[in-house]
Amino acid sequence: MSEILDTAEQKAVDDVEQYGWHCVQVFSLPGDPVQTTFAYTVGLYHTRRWPELICLGLETGTLHKLLSNAIGELRNNGTTPKPGMILNDVAEGYPFRLIEFSTSLMHQDLGWALWFARHKGYDPTQIQCLQLVWPDRHGRFPDDPDCIADVRLLQTPAED
Repeated sequence: MSEILDTAEQKAVDDVEQYGWHCVQVFSLPGDPVQTTFAYTVGLYHTRRWPELICLGLETGTLHKLLSNAIGELRNNGTTPKPGMILNDVAEGYPFRLIEFSTSLMHQDLGWALWFARHKGYDPTQIQCLQLVWPDRHGRFPDDPDCIADVRLLQTPAED
């Protein structure tokens, strides 16, 4: 017996089938004590055996475009995303870096990616995630102690 999917689930399945991935955009509502904006991929493990990707701290439409550009660069270069990798074609004039994303945060924040894995018959513990981080206006990434504090804060996920 096949699983009956709701509209959002079917959209995710259809996007992965058509584009190779689906984007989930998450944003805080006004008045939320912690303002969080992020977007992440669903289905990259299924289509490419890649980790899912997440990017934080900017407007959700921008985050979707950055993820799309990162996937395009990786695909065009024939490379598999790995921690520490620098991507230069994500946004004109700015390098981006891939870093490890916490497994505990994955289970907190990447529910759709884990749902999709289960839906496709994968063990969700197989799914990994890399965070796409962007530099401050001086080219310093969030792990640099001299990175502008607001840039670091925007890209540091909060644990519940």
